[in-house]
Amino acid sequence: MAIHWASPSEALPLQERAHRPTHSSASGMSGTGKLKFDDDFEVSPFADPGAAASNPFADPRWEADVKLPQAPTAAARAPVDERFAPFAEHPGLGSKEIVLRSPLALSSRPGYWELDGPHAQQQKRRRRRRMFWCGGLVLLAVVVIGVSVGCVVGLRVSSGPAPPGPLPGTMGVVTFTNPSDERTYVPDARLHNSFYGLGYVPYGAYEPDCQITQNNVTEDIVLLSQLTTRVRMYSAECEQDRMVLQAIRQTGVELQVYLALNLTGNNTGFYDQASEIANSLLTYETHNVGGVLVGDQFIATYLAENNTTDPNSQAGQTAASYVSSEIASMRATIKMLNLTAPVRVGTADGGDVFTPDLLQKVDFAMASVMPWRNNVSVADAAQWTWTFFKDYALSTSQATADDPAMYIGETGWPSSSLSQQNTTEPATPQALQTYLDTFVCSSNTNGTGYFWYEAFDEQWRAETYGGAEGGWGLFTSGKQLKNITLPNCTHP
Repeated sequence: MAIHWASPSEALPLQERAHRPTHSSASGMSGTGKLKFDDDFEVSPFADPGAAASNPFADPRWEADVKLPQAPTAAARAPVDERFAPFAEHPGLGSKEIVLRSPLALSSRPGYWELDGPHAQQQKRRRRRRMFWCGGLVLLAVVVIGVSVGCVVGLRVSSGPAPPGPLPGTMGVVTFTNPSDERTYVPDARLHNSFYGLGYVPYGAYEPDCQITQNNVTEDIVLLSQLTTRVRMYSAECEQDRMVLQAIRQTGVELQVYLALNLTGNNTGFYDQASEIANSLLTYETHNVGGVLVGDQFIATYLAENNTTDPNSQAGQTAASYVSSEIASMRATIKMLNLTAPVRVGTADGGDVFTPDLLQKVDFAMASVMPWRNNVSVADAAQWTWTFFKDYALSTSQATADDPAMYIGETGWPSSSLSQQNTTEPATPQALQTYLDTFVCSSNTNGTGYFWYEAFDEQWRAETYGGAEGGWGLFTSGKQLKNITLPNCTHP
């Protein structure tokens, strides 16, 4: 029986299963490979009370009658209080005493004010002098402002729009005819929109550093939109989901994104990511959202930690129960948002760990099917991938009452490795080219929905996990297309 072989990163304890270990997840796990809920009182207010009984990781302090919070009416990112009220009085004005001026009393005639006489005449002369100087200063200011405006307008007319170039602070791999308008990107003739979907992790989208920037994400989205119309993500950390949707809005590209929450067994981490996705859905609505993924290979990793491959074992049922409860929580969160269109909710995991019971809880699922990790030769890789996917993930989905959509969530071939892990086929650009040539266009023809793993190399994965973990991208970590020729065909 073929099985899903875990990658080095998958075999790590669950607190390190994110694309980078995170501070929000580390405290929720034990060192024994067994999940345990920590003593964090900041549990997810989105947790589904109806699913709590079946959730082995639920907080025992949870009360069934706790009501789910109402969704915010707007995706505000900062609290609004009296300090930010647009018409609030400046705090310094209330304590300022305004001193009123009065005319000089006429000492010889009590009850009268001196309106004429030497003192009054002197005051009038002083006022005339002040008015003369004030008028002169006002005239001078008008002249200066007029000259300044003329110079600025003249410069703008003479200089025109910004010259072509990249977005500031990026790798500079995309040229814009007008960098102040992200829609003016120049297409790359080497890129073809041939992939059904791509896996994408933005650079720097790892807590606690969060070095991700909007311009870098926008540059990425321009590249990816020339290869596919679908992108799947792995996490909502560092607001990466919002930045991707903002990049799509800025560039005007037609791209659907599968937003994602990484599961580690820590409810606080789930709450943070669920809140982030809820804000993004409220802000950007649903047109460019293909769905929300809850978890990535959580069950496969938990099985590996418990030395089994059987999804029907006690360990498999425990992990699946947890994933199901978090899916229910995410559904409840989305329902409260009252969006204009429904949002599908699913999960991603190893290709042979899905069960009908789990698939009854989802609208779609994504199966990881990696021939290189299973010591399959590159010549046989495409056929092996289709067969594995059909025999395990797809057949299980079709046996489920609602028959949820099933995709290949990850498949690809590394072009480099720090150590030889596949005894059958090396990790080389030539092998990557062969798998691209034999899998992509044929899958488009036979109707297989897939997400190629992945868009960019992740150098930190090579440094952390070794082997081929940093070499799966079509592009290098510096966003340079590798020494390959991309397929040129249409996709569904």
